[in-house]
Amino acid sequence: MRAFDNQLTGNRPIRRTPEEKQKQLRQLKQQLETLPARAQDVTRTAIKTKIAELEAELAQSAKPAPSHSYNPDRPRR
Repeated sequence: MRAFDNQLTGNRPIRRTPEEKQKQLRQLKQQLETLPARAQDVTRTAIKTKIAELEAELAQSAKPAPSHSYNPDRPRR
């Protein structure tokens, strides 16, 4: 089946808010802790990779953006 114009398809990334990312991070960490010993290493590696990606995204979004507001020490042009 073909996608219509403006229809979300599977090739677009899902945009999540920082709160949703934190929730997903908690869920993945809990899932990793409750993973049985017989689980394959590939599964553990995939979960750890996703956790690292989410932590990097959250750390990047936590940095404040440079403010371009009025600075009283700089003279106006």
